[in-house]
Amino acid sequence: MPTGLARSGWEADGTPGPEVRQHVAPFCIFLAVRLVARETKRTAPTDHTSRGASRISAGARNASVVHLAKTLAGELGRSGITVNVVYPAATATEHFQERMAAQAERRGISQEEVLRRAAANTAIGRLVTPLEIADVVAFLVSPRSVAVSGEAISVAGGAGAGVSY
Repeated sequence: MPTGLARSGWEADGTPGPEVRQHVAPFCIFLAVRLVARETKRTAPTDHTSRGASRISAGARNASVVHLAKTLAGELGRSGITVNVVYPAATATEHFQERMAAQAERRGISQEEVLRRAAANTAIGRLVTPLEIADVVAFLVSPRSVAVSGEAISVAGGAGAGVSY
């Protein structure tokens, strides 16, 4: 690193030292995942004839994110940085309510019926709340989660019968 640009936490060669990596890496990983997810949603087809292609795209995106987390966990673990993926299922948010209202209109049924059907697809009989997802994330960023790294963690209330990884 050129003289005058050296900062606390940075190595002499200009690479981030352990202190910087500890604080910056989780944010960078979160940002990368959000950008990948947002771009895929933006370009995903919306007509029913393209649903298969959309599912393939979403599956490839999800596999890539999990692979990224596992790779980064291996690279950063010795520096004390854990990397995990948290993926929620349908979550009781305002945005979800708006999507369900649109779905109810398309199907010609009540919004309550759409929500009832969504809840019926979970083992807990209801949608997951944002606070429940936040609780999982709070654990993962705590010192108690040191042995959990490189994992894809579903916060879905037992939704679906398939195995997701």
